[in-house]
Amino acid sequence: MRNSRLGIVSVTIGAVLPLILVIFIISLFLSGSRKSSAANLVMSAAMLFAVAAPFLHFLGAAIGIGGLFTKKTKKVCPVVGTILNIMLGISGLLLWALLISKMSWGFR
Repeated sequence: MRNSRLGIVSVTIGAVLPLILVIFIISLFLSGSRKSSAANLVMSAAMLFAVAAPFLHFLGAAIGIGGLFTKKTKKVCPVVGTILNIMLGISGLLLWALLISKMSWGFR
């Protein structure tokens, strides 16, 4: 039996998305408080990616669930990818909910 390709894609999505977010955060800290156009571009790309990442994790979970139903393939990668993406997707949504609730607190 071979590994499920959908499972491998799901695990890859679950592992790569947090790494990209960490790279964005490191580049923002390295740019410091400079107000250059490159720093603004990195900041806007990081914010766009941070908004899209939980939804991409749920897409990875859906791909992992699809990999669970493929026949004649190992189920390890789809299970790991599904669990990883669901955990990271839920934590990302909870983090966004926390940030939004703290931001709207000052407007009451």
